[in-house]
Amino acid sequence: MEKELLFNQTTQWVTEVTLNNERKMNHLTYNMLCLMLEKLIEYNRKPDKAPRVMMTIGAGNVAYCSGGDMKGLYDAYIGIKPKIYQSTYTGTLYRMDYALATMQPIHVAIWNGYVFGSGAGHCMRAPFTVATDNTEWAMPECVAGFIVDNGASHFFAHLRNDDIALGLYLAVTGQRVAGRNMRRFGLCTHFVPRDKLEALRQDLVRSINSTSTKGDVKAILDKYAEVELEKELPENYETI
Repeated sequence: MEKELLFNQTTQWVTEVTLNNERKMNHLTYNMLCLMLEKLIEYNRKPDKAPRVMMTIGAGNVAYCSGGDMKGLYDAYIGIKPKIYQSTYTGTLYRMDYALATMQPIHVAIWNGYVFGSGAGHCMRAPFTVATDNTEWAMPECVAGFIVDNGASHFFAHLRNDDIALGLYLAVTGQRVAGRNMRRFGLCTHFVPRDKLEALRQDLVRSINSTSTKGDVKAILDKYAEVELEKELPENYETI
């Protein structure tokens, strides 16, 4: 079970965290939440031992993270699992979300593949989120009739230039957003073609040190990103 989440301290200043539940498209299990939360608490207690940058990636090429344990929550609702599983799981999920959003290490989330539900929500507060031509982002809860969580009501209201129309469109339709449209919607901070991801990773590993700032990380990401997308409008923007 411990292999569901892999911590690889590539250098003293860079740690790579792999969501390693590939068979289930890396969806967040309770075990994964506990392991991540334990590590983040350790970083807070011993900041001198924490990395400067923490990269999160998904195992395989299909998904970064397909969401939370909706089946487990439903099983608790119908009595297959103990009822307390609902509050235990969601409580731990939100504690982990908060710890990720407030931790000392600079979080860089590499979104290669599907990014759904809690898989998106848990790192929408990361200072840097990287989409690729292989990325598909969505909040399927909007379609399933489940109230969207992970602070989605906030980030839906603050997409590209605080354009509430874009957030309302995604909230009402549950529409998937893919590839370069991710940057046009403002759902990610950078779009990097998939064939440049390894070069980006190596640059971060090579360049980050104890004094690296968010500005330094942004400068590295900008070298590999298609920055002109920031000026482009999403497809079908006028209709939206």
